[in-house]
Amino acid sequence: MRMSKQVMMGLASGMAMCWSAVAAPPPALDRVPDDAAVAFVMPTVQGFVTDLRTFVNRVVPEAERADANAGLDMFHSVVNMPGMNPAGSAAAVMYMDQDDGMGTPPIVLVLPVSDFAQLRESMSAEGQGPVYQGEITGQTMYMKDIGGGFAAVGPMPALVQEFSGNAGHMGGHVQRLGSQGQAALSANDVVMIANLEILSPYIKMAGAQMQQQMGMVAMMMGPQAGQIQPMMEMVSGLMTRLADEGRTAVVGAQIDDKGVSFDSGVQFKDGTESFAMLADKGNATKLLNHLPGSDFMFAYALDASHSGVARAFQAMAKLSEQAGAQMKGVSFLEMVQNAKGMAGTMGSVPMMGAGLFSNFVTVTVTDEAKQTLQTMGTAVKEANGQSAQGLKYTTTWQDAAADIAGVKVSSYSMQMMPDGSPESQQIAPMMMIMPTLFGPNGGPNGFMAAVDGAVVQTMSQNTPLMEKAIKAAREGNGLGSGEAIKAVGSHLPDNRVLEVYFSVDQVMNTAGPLAAMFGALPNFEKVEKMNPIGFGASAGDGGMLNRIYVPNDVLSWFVKFSEQMQGGGFEEAPAEQGGRPRF
Repeated sequence: MRMSKQVMMGLASGMAMCWSAVAAPPPALDRVPDDAAVAFVMPTVQGFVTDLRTFVNRVVPEAERADANAGLDMFHSVVNMPGMNPAGSAAAVMYMDQDDGMGTPPIVLVLPVSDFAQLRESMSAEGQGPVYQGEITGQTMYMKDIGGGFAAVGPMPALVQEFSGNAGHMGGHVQRLGSQGQAALSANDVVMIANLEILSPYIKMAGAQMQQQMGMVAMMMGPQAGQIQPMMEMVSGLMTRLADEGRTAVVGAQIDDKGVSFDSGVQFKDGTESFAMLADKGNATKLLNHLPGSDFMFAYALDASHSGVARAFQAMAKLSEQAGAQMKGVSFLEMVQNAKGMAGTMGSVPMMGAGLFSNFVTVTVTDEAKQTLQTMGTAVKEANGQSAQGLKYTTTWQDAAADIAGVKVSSYSMQMMPDGSPESQQIAPMMMIMPTLFGPNGGPNGFMAAVDGAVVQTMSQNTPLMEKAIKAAREGNGLGSGEAIKAVGSHLPDNRVLEVYFSVDQVMNTAGPLAAMFGALPNFEKVEKMNPIGFGASAGDGGMLNRIYVPNDVLSWFVKFSEQMQGGGFEEAPAEQGGRPRF
């Protein structure tokens, strides 16, 4: 019998849910050949089924839980076969262009063993050696002893035969991973390692196919295609850069008693432009302390002093100019050129109709706060009466319009309306959403001020909000010092260039009442306060590492919410007599 694709891929992907991470590289990685295109590595198989079952019970809807646990029973029998060493590390090597025409996954597992002879007996393996044919859960498998407490196991005998499994590859893997890849390897329960130098032709092929598909979309868009052309070129350029300059990519996952995290990262080759962009470490975390500490829907912090961010700003400005979004006298680069850091928080609002951005606060940390404020004011005034991408801007700016918390505060307003051009015809229907975003003014209408090495901005002329923003900018003990941010942030990678926090409870409590009004969630109930979802992007030594962290309380809520949706928990509200909805 042949090992099924589902079983083999399950064994490989199952490595994504397991036990505690270790700092030292897993010994199984030493047995993965240097020319492996893709490999999965796990530190230890101890507790594999237990942790995976915990994850299933936490996130899988109850109606589907029995089937998922039945599958785990199969993994349990494999991991605990006599002769296996559950406390050891394991790996899986994926091969390219090894299709046997029968759907057999081209994979070789490096499994930890305590007694190879006993494992042969457990698998009912027969043969003269060194490759033996046996069975796992009724499926044909091939195996051989590679020494040092490891066995090579796989469904394709030729691959197992050719797999040497010799030790001595650890140094090369560690070097290719770089510091960011090593951080992912030490922090996760499982890591997929992709050799981008080997995969380069496949990446370029995928990029060409993507560009072709986007070109077809552009043809259907007609005249509007010019606006997305720069974006298409940017995506194509990123794919090409990844193929030409990338060395290693990593993807990882971890489950612990507080939540689940997912990693992705890239290490670039020494001497490349991408390596130089990511050579420095980031320091964005402290910026959140300059924002007012209140309930928020999302918040972010960006280390604008990082050399890679500066280059990204230049690329954004170029894209804006190419797309026709640049206005005379308005320079994005001039407004950010002196910035050392940027942070913002979208404060919670009672309901969507109140203006989603009415409690939005940003802070730009800079040694040239007064000059930056002046540059921003000039840009606002210069934008008045100009058009870009089908929109005409009407703006106002007043210096020292008010005195708040002992600071002279400028006021501004900005409204956008279709300018009557062909581009504006598609934009006009979308303008109906502007009051939802900004309230009755239909556009940003707030304050700006230079405060102790920072420029503080609001998007509504809310004096108490501006007062809180000024206080936080001065004292530096605002949003980032909150327990929820600190708890979630502790699970994100160090040396972050960018970090973002998203509060599911605040978003649902803002959008839910409106959804209930229109019958989408008629029985909606207020969501209790939860920890935010966190995202962090770190950099250093020519590599980057991104991590998304989802706390347990958010996972539990998602499970409950999905079960309500599937089980009719949000049934449509009955209509009153006359056929009208009850809202």
